[in-house]
Amino acid sequence: MRSKFYVVSVMFIIVLVLNITLNNTLDKVQEKNTNLIDQYLDLSEKYTECQMENSVILDEVLRLEEENQILGSYAASQAIKD
Repeated sequence: MRSKFYVVSVMFIIVLVLNITLNNTLDKVQEKNTNLIDQYLDLSEKYTECQMENSVILDEVLRLEEENQILGSYAASQAIKD
């Protein structure tokens, strides 16, 4: 009877230690996951900002190209008049 108690006690201790170890590992993985989510959100925000900045720059380039065409046409018409 005593040997059965010892076997069950040893098994219980092994399972308890395993459970504690797995809980600690899970906590570390959850913390790492949270950090990765925060990094992803930061990168996503920076990407969105870059897209908006790119859109503004593209609009400015198109405006300048149009202005350049107008000035080129004006310069050509002045050259013809002279």
